[in-house]
Amino acid sequence: MKTGVHISDLLNYNLNLIGSKLILDSESNEIGEQIAFKATENRFIEIIRLDNETMAWISFQNQGVSLGSTLSGDLNKIIKAIHSFLEDEVELKEFYDNELDIKSPIDISNLVGDEQILRELIWFNFLESAISDKYEPKEWLIIRQLTQNIKTIASSKGLIPYRSLNRVCFSPNINSMETDNVCLWRLVKEDETKEFSIGNYNGNSLKSGSKNEIIAEFKKILEKLPTTTPINNTDFGV
Repeated sequence: MKTGVHISDLLNYNLNLIGSKLILDSESNEIGEQIAFKATENRFIEIIRLDNETMAWISFQNQGVSLGSTLSGDLNKIIKAIHSFLEDEVELKEFYDNELDIKSPIDISNLVGDEQILRELIWFNFLESAISDKYEPKEWLIIRQLTQNIKTIASSKGLIPYRSLNRVCFSPNINSMETDNVCLWRLVKEDETKEFSIGNYNGNSLKSGSKNEIIAEFKKILEKLPTTTPINNTDFGV
């Protein structure tokens, strides 16, 4: 891969994409990074390279869900992966068999269809331990652990988690934040004691109490929802 040439120019010269090509985000930012990206209705890629480096970092997303990233200096492999992902819109199982050797962080062999894979990736990314945990407030880490405890019942109802400040909320749809979505959080009372709360995304509180009481209330709410085919109730070891 040539140095001294912007990564978007290198790739656009070789890519044969319908419509607009890779978009130049900046000539070069303050630390010498060249950034280019392209988005379709549901899919997004971002490529970053330092001005004088031959290696480029490329990441892939589908409906806002991170599929993975890698570092490569093989221009042909990068071009094939981009074209396959954006132009051919290959299914995710085929995407994870790409030449850039990006692998799924979870076992997808028994999952059916992109929707199911994306939902499991959302659960994995939400519950995965990360170095950034040391910067997170303790209250959030407690709520995330609570989410691990109720994953099986939530996913059996087709719900996926998302974060809203230090609350965890559950939605039946990817990238949906409806006001009546159920949320869990930790409440600090006037006497500075703490308890769990359950309510709606709009801030309406339904019940407060101990962890076990809130889990029981959560299950009661979910019992009113129709049961869907469970995706993959895997314990990610968090």
